[in-house]
Amino acid sequence: LDSLPEASFDAAKNQPVATCLPNTRCEVLAQIRRWADGDGGRRIYWLKGMAGTGKSTIALTISREYSDKKRLGASFFFSRGGGDLASTRRFAATVAVQLAETSRELRRHIADAAASSCRIRGLGLYDQWEKLVLQPLAQLGSEAFPYPLIVVVDALDECDNNDEVSLLIRCLAAAVAVEHVDLRIFVTSRPDQPTSLGFDSIAADAHQDLILHNIEQSIVDQDLAVYYKYQLERIGRTSGLDAAVLSDEVVEKLVEKSCGLFIYAATACRFIREGGPLAGDRLAHLISDERLPAKAGTELDRMYTTALEYSLSDHFDAEETARVQELFGHVVGSIAVLFDALSPDSLAMMVAEPRWKITSMLGNLHSLVDVPEQEGRPIRLLHPSFREFLLDPQRCHLRRNMCDLRRPGTRIGDIPRSDVDESIPFAVQYACRYWVYHLQQSDVDPSEHPGILDFFRSRFLSWLETLAFTGRVADGIAMVKLLEDMLPVGSTNDTLPLNAFVYDARRFLLSHSSIIEEAPLQVYCCALVFSPEASIIRRLYIHQLPKWILRAPALSEDWGAHLKTLSHPSSVEAVAVAVSPNSRLIVSGSNDNTVRVWDAATGAARRVLEGHTSPVLAVAVSPNGQLIVSGSGDNTVRVWDAATGASRCVLRGHSSSVRGVAVLLDGRLIVSGSIDKTVRVWDIVTGAIRHMLEGHTDLVLAVAVSPNGQLIVSGSADNTVRIWDAATGTAQRVLKGHSYMVLAVAVSPNGQLIVSGSADNTVRVWDIATGGTRRVLKGHSSSVEAVAVLPDSRIVSGSSDDTVRVWDAATGTAQRVLKGHSSSVVAIAVSSDGQLIVSGSRDDTVRVWDATMGATRRILEDQSYLVLAVAVSPDGRLIVSGSDDKTVRVWDLATGATRHVFSGHTDLVSAVAVSPDSRLIISGSGDNTVRVWDIATGAIRRVLKGHRALVSSVAVLSDSRLIVSGSFDNTVRVWDIATGAIRRVLSGHTDLVSAIAVSPDGRLIVSGSFDNTARIWDTATGTTRCVLSGHTNWVLAVAVSPNSRLIVSGSFDNTVRVWDAATGATRHVLEGHCRSVSAVAVSPDDRLIVSSSNDRTVRIWAMATGAEQLALPVAIGLRHLSFSSCGKHLVTDCGILPLPPSDCRCSHHVFATRYWITDNGEDLLYLHPDYQKSFGFLSGNIVVYVSHSLQFSLPREALSESI
Repeated sequence: LDSLPEASFDAAKNQPVATCLPNTRCEVLAQIRRWADGDGGRRIYWLKGMAGTGKSTIALTISREYSDKKRLGASFFFSRGGGDLASTRRFAATVAVQLAETSRELRRHIADAAASSCRIRGLGLYDQWEKLVLQPLAQLGSEAFPYPLIVVVDALDECDNNDEVSLLIRCLAAAVAVEHVDLRIFVTSRPDQPTSLGFDSIAADAHQDLILHNIEQSIVDQDLAVYYKYQLERIGRTSGLDAAVLSDEVVEKLVEKSCGLFIYAATACRFIREGGPLAGDRLAHLISDERLPAKAGTELDRMYTTALEYSLSDHFDAEETARVQELFGHVVGSIAVLFDALSPDSLAMMVAEPRWKITSMLGNLHSLVDVPEQEGRPIRLLHPSFREFLLDPQRCHLRRNMCDLRRPGTRIGDIPRSDVDESIPFAVQYACRYWVYHLQQSDVDPSEHPGILDFFRSRFLSWLETLAFTGRVADGIAMVKLLEDMLPVGSTNDTLPLNAFVYDARRFLLSHSSIIEEAPLQVYCCALVFSPEASIIRRLYIHQLPKWILRAPALSEDWGAHLKTLSHPSSVEAVAVAVSPNSRLIVSGSNDNTVRVWDAATGAARRVLEGHTSPVLAVAVSPNGQLIVSGSGDNTVRVWDAATGASRCVLRGHSSSVRGVAVLLDGRLIVSGSIDKTVRVWDIVTGAIRHMLEGHTDLVLAVAVSPNGQLIVSGSADNTVRIWDAATGTAQRVLKGHSYMVLAVAVSPNGQLIVSGSADNTVRVWDIATGGTRRVLKGHSSSVEAVAVLPDSRIVSGSSDDTVRVWDAATGTAQRVLKGHSSSVVAIAVSSDGQLIVSGSRDDTVRVWDATMGATRRILEDQSYLVLAVAVSPDGRLIVSGSDDKTVRVWDLATGATRHVFSGHTDLVSAVAVSPDSRLIISGSGDNTVRVWDIATGAIRRVLKGHRALVSSVAVLSDSRLIVSGSFDNTVRVWDIATGAIRRVLSGHTDLVSAIAVSPDGRLIVSGSFDNTARIWDTATGTTRCVLSGHTNWVLAVAVSPNSRLIVSGSFDNTVRVWDAATGATRHVLEGHCRSVSAVAVSPDDRLIVSSSNDRTVRIWAMATGAEQLALPVAIGLRHLSFSSCGKHLVTDCGILPLPPSDCRCSHHVFATRYWITDNGEDLLYLHPDYQKSFGFLSGNIVVYVSHSLQFSLPREALSESI
């Protein structure tokens, strides 16, 4: 079972927490003991108290005491910010594992329950609780436990999810209702609303309460005095405090300052003890009238900030949050600054707000504010340090690298939250999260306040860094958007409009939020490097780039319509997307059988929903946002809880893949379309099929529903669209017009139009009332795979031509073409507010676009080119690249500068090579020619004509006298460099020649072809030595071993094969890649094979056995792959890869993985996914993007000096 040992009372994390001292908390403990020993019929005991009143100490005392008596069944100590300790996800399993230790019989029942369901981990809380706890307890006899068994649940209020708190209380109530077992559950929490509401939902006679902070003050003060005397005597023994200093008067003053809070007492004693020889001075300072220093108040600050954060619901939208913040300022701000305490009525009169608003606001602040139940009693802050926390401006400061990290790629998950809280004062955390809301509550016009502009000019990046460390990047995006909305149009300040600053800040955040959230210091690295030249934030902060980044030219001109990219793992295609009704979540379905839930604001992955056993082909979100529905190739429809990710139900009935899903308006009915040619309507409550809609004569590939829930629309491979009555399941219309299969359908938000996308490359717009064709939208050059309709009736389509198009439904014209995906766009969704377009692609990404951009802001066309071929000169000084812009570029590896741009080809450059003497460059092109260039001057030496189709590959023999070229005309040609004459034409392949290689001695030529074979040719005679047959798809790469005895080939069938060059026999078939193999090489000692694949991995294999030894992620499918002369590392167009074990003396192994530039395996610079398409190559300390190069220096002192 997936238990959580850290939750137990005796876990290591709880060891520093002391139990109650002797002769303290006597009355409270006595009352709890009487209850625990069977006094009274109420089996749940709720100990509630304000923050710092000692609840956890009491819970620990009871746990330890009853554990010693062998009567503790289980304990679970929640802890906010502790990962699973702040969640109920592993609660049931943890309690079950501990209960199993109390009885052999119970252990057997729990083990049987766990073994009976392989899906136990995926169940929701109550289902797990029922199977693992309730049912095993119910199977026990009355003699199993002749005494009450105690379960302790501490700090229930520190569970992050309020809904989980209520559900957990229901679980506890069900447990104590089990017959034959006197199970008693002791719960502690603050008296916050969610917990109170949870207990209100169960029978009143099921629990008894004790309010800790209502105990008579004199009793609490007496316990505090005992605590202080005990602690001060211990400190005196170690620090040499004079006994006179530890007087009763000193203790009385400390008790007075504690205001009944044991947390204050504990903090004060730690503060004194940590003073060492200065402990006496610290004690004197505490009992003086001076305020507590900020250092001593850190823990109190942490408590106050957490309480404030959780008093404001995360479920408010921006407008609601603004109203709550304004009310907070009026009410709590007034309480903080008033000299005297006022009653709720008096305070309501003073701030001119209704009394109910006052009490409602303070209802969530019981941990900080004492709100009396009696009429006329005053409202009081529970501790004066809370007033200082709110009002003291000296606590706030921002700086770069607040947590003093040593590496720029450090992940937030690797930093303990305690370190963050220690490094960033909580007043700073609070200010960073709420400053815009406080600004909104004031009467200040942001456009007239010079401090706002100063903030963006000097503190913006530090603010983002702090938000990232505290997990609040999404709040930052919301605040910048709110500030943008607060500014009047055209407001100006200084020389640049503040509107422009704020707009640019929002785009900066949207583009880089996911990596800033994951690795905060990348705000100074990746975010600046990959922002466009026109970005105001980039221009203002470019001087803050780390010193090890020597040159960072802008890679784009200005922000475009693309907002952010959600990157899936390698080879995981996003084949379906949806947006939640509140636009906060994006849902994607993938070919790895999962559903992913993303934060729409930051782009962070929130959940991965697992359960399907085949690719997820369709997703939808219910109109109320509570459910996610997915359809899969496993023939099922699954319904998930959007809040928790738990599986609600599995709908079975289709006999083939489910290609489309939708949810009707009331959320009770689900519609699915399948390859089995049917559309089905399901009742989500019962799982029963309401209707089976039959009529399509071929595969059903898409479904949609009308906004009013009355109509169902389906698209099919029978080339038609059908309209069905949702209530009766009868067919209303058949829409004909497409000439090929209908791949996508959508209904406009106004319910008047149906839109369909087809494999005939068109989008059709239909009148839903008449079934007539309104428009035929033409422009895509390949199948239209997905369609959606914006609230303003603009149409969005995604196509196999890799583009997204936005159309004017009225005129049928394409308003915008959104480029950026590098493979088919197979899914489209739009947000209900019309702000976002979301596209899913087979390039492993989901992209989010600004749906509003176009009318007021210029859209820049993608002017980048693709690097199609790369070669390294034998002397290691130059890299040569061929591109789809018809040029050959020569790069200096020492400086990163472009040496030459060779123009002459009239089509893309598909292949390049450098002669062994590093004097000549050979290029092959789509113009069917091979060109020979002088590497020093750039002059064309020869234009070799003869091929009748694209030249796919070129090579030069070791003596630099002959060139070999392979072509899509199915031939290999051998050329004389000196004369340009054709020496031989090697014919035999029956399809395109895709790759060539030559043996080190020049005697053999090897070619790979789309005819699924490789051939070995005799260079001297041009005859075929062997035909290597075995691959089941195209051969894309070939290599010859240094001893010329073995041939290695890589194929579109995802395999690598090793062949005997003499006999043509297959030595090994190397399997492991999940996409086509694009490059292969053999080590100098013939012991290793390396292969690169379009799955973005490099794999290393043992030549002798064929066993895989290593798999490494890379930025791209490598085009250049070779071993170093020493054989200790790989030289690739993504950098140098050391081969373990390696004693190579290279000072740095710089490499580009899929997402990072790494130095000896440590992450330095995140490679923004938006620029993966234009990634050229990496060599040395140069990263080449398109026509620009990024240069950095990697001495260790530079890295430690500047992050």
